[in-house]
Amino acid sequence: MRLAYQYRLKPNRTQERLLTTLLAAACRLYNDALAERKSVWEQEERTVTYLDQARKLTDLRKADKEIALLNFSAAQHVLRRLDKAFQRFFRAVKSGQKVGYPRFKKPHRFRTLEFTYGDGTKVKPDENGQLRLDIQNVGMVKVVWHRPLPDQSVIKQVWVTRKADGWFVTFALEVPDETLREPLPPTGRAVGVDVGVENLLALSDGRLIDNPKWLRQVETKIAEKQRLLSRKVKGSKRWRRMCRRIAKLHLKVARQRRDFYFKLAAELVREHDLICVEDLNIQGFGTREP
Repeated sequence: MRLAYQYRLKPNRTQERLLTTLLAAACRLYNDALAERKSVWEQEERTVTYLDQARKLTDLRKADKEIALLNFSAAQHVLRRLDKAFQRFFRAVKSGQKVGYPRFKKPHRFRTLEFTYGDGTKVKPDENGQLRLDIQNVGMVKVVWHRPLPDQSVIKQVWVTRKADGWFVTFALEVPDETLREPLPPTGRAVGVDVGVENLLALSDGRLIDNPKWLRQVETKIAEKQRLLSRKVKGSKRWRRMCRRIAKLHLKVARQRRDFYFKLAAELVREHDLICVEDLNIQGFGTREP
């Protein structure tokens, strides 16, 4: 079974600066690879593949000191990320969907570095015996271990992400099924779930689950900060600081929703043996046959 465990990182100022430098290098590599694919197609009508660009990584890292700061596997993951974007684009075009061409990334929108565990990243104890995340060209970064990793779990992939309120690491874990699958006691109850309009959920036993509407609670604050943002010089320190404050409010709303949905789902699973959900064709709504 694959699981993802996320933890907060506590890098010092030097480590934070180095992580930001790595993100900038990965962003530039992504944009340069996208530019190459675009120009080759426009000039030669030839498709550049992931393998074509991956073969150039060794020479590119020798010639470019900034790209050389990236771990080799991390650079490969950047190119795979671009390749996946093109695969999604081509699949959508073949199916007749109207989609946009893969876009160039702005530095503030490129927020994640991906590593293969053991190649550029590894969990190691420091001189005091505290487990830390060792990142190539960054150092031993403090991790807030708010919960232990599951027993017998094996770390496969590592994502280091910059969010509005700091840095986080996500571990992709391979965990034996028998370690996690503990059967719940039977309840003999079943329930049907219908997604409502006025209410979040309507259950077949008559219960209605209200929608907390977390965004409504902070939309006044967001609107106020947006007005303040519009008066600041774009790109200035005060403008960037206000952007971070607005991003933190949106991040808080996203976490409140995620926490509420997870707790609600856990409650329904504990209380019922069978949960039925209607399979609706949303795309078919609003269309009628003549």
